[in-house]
Amino acid sequence: MKKFVFILLVGFLFSFCSCVLPKISTSPCVVCGEPGLCFLENSSVVFCFSVENKLSKSVTGADFILSLFDEDGEPVFKTDWVKFRLFLENEPLDGYEIREFCINLDEYFDADIETDASYIVDYFYASRIEYEDGSVIEDPFGRWCE
Repeated sequence: MKKFVFILLVGFLFSFCSCVLPKISTSPCVVCGEPGLCFLENSSVVFCFSVENKLSKSVTGADFILSLFDEDGEPVFKTDWVKFRLFLENEPLDGYEIREFCINLDEYFDADIETDASYIVDYFYASRIEYEDGSVIEDPFGRWCE
């Protein structure tokens, strides 16, 4: 009897979780192309990427999560990941537009980064997207990450 109750409880938990955490098929805003690092002459490190707005309404702001590792698999930031924000109020990302962005990452490093080494972008996604109509879409765990 205890085994039956346990199986019933586990089945209930799985069915409950699948209702609470629905699978989202696609992101309304996706990173397209290959994001990468650029090293400037003044020793600054810049992360460049393109974003596609897959909805008809304009994006006015977005938060992104980035994990970057060296060729040995060690994180290069002070933490395993960083969060940075794009402010687009003055130049919104229009519906169905694709635009390239470059973000200076210098503030996130705790030491100098080697410009001749290889780096791996492990995880990069939009965690929050704000639209001109005031609506917000959040994806704190990267479920849309393509």
